[in-house]
Amino acid sequence: MRAVSENSTDDAVFGLDVGNNTEWALRQLPLNKHQKLTMSAWYGTMGFGLPAGLAAKLSFPDKQVWNISGDGGYAMVMPDLLTEVKYHLPVINIVLENKVLGFIQHEKILANQAPYGIDLIGADWAKIAENMGAIGFKVANLADLKKAMTKITDLQHQGNQLPIVIDAKIKNVDPIDTSFMPLDPEKFDKETIMQYRKQYAISEKDQPAFKKLVELVLKSENY
Repeated sequence: MRAVSENSTDDAVFGLDVGNNTEWALRQLPLNKHQKLTMSAWYGTMGFGLPAGLAAKLSFPDKQVWNISGDGGYAMVMPDLLTEVKYHLPVINIVLENKVLGFIQHEKILANQAPYGIDLIGADWAKIAENMGAIGFKVANLADLKKAMTKITDLQHQGNQLPIVIDAKIKNVDPIDTSFMPLDPEKFDKETIMQYRKQYAISEKDQPAFKKLVELVLKSENY
């Protein structure tokens, strides 16, 4: 997400799929007031990301558009990549492949249910994209990601009109459960806060208490 943030324009549009990718994007993309974001927050519709990016590019043809999906949601609607190719819609589609339906996995763990029907076999999404007439990049580490982002920036400067797929192979790490976050020093003792931060490797700088976060946002020039 940091790479997306660093390479997104000040007026970029983001379409988010449903799954762990939703949490990663919402928590780690520091959007400004000129950028736009759409997601299926109420219905939780898997496969929302790619068509959202497609619609965003049609609505805002002169703006940079990103689709952030997991491999589960992307696999459901991948044929629509052909539509982006056909109509020359250079959406940047990111596929976060962890080979599992992350949201459902989390629900099953909490409900003490057997983890059946949630594992995925994965695919070479970059190669599939190329076979569909798009541009594909497979990234498995930060060095690959940096090279891909540099090439994408060059393509954009050259006036590229083809959709791009970044096939990002990631670890299956569950996002932090935010249903209970003891971070506010006015409500929790120091030991409780420190134990929680240590458990989830949350630094005070990167994730301050909500009250402090609101204060920082209100003071920001981009708000």
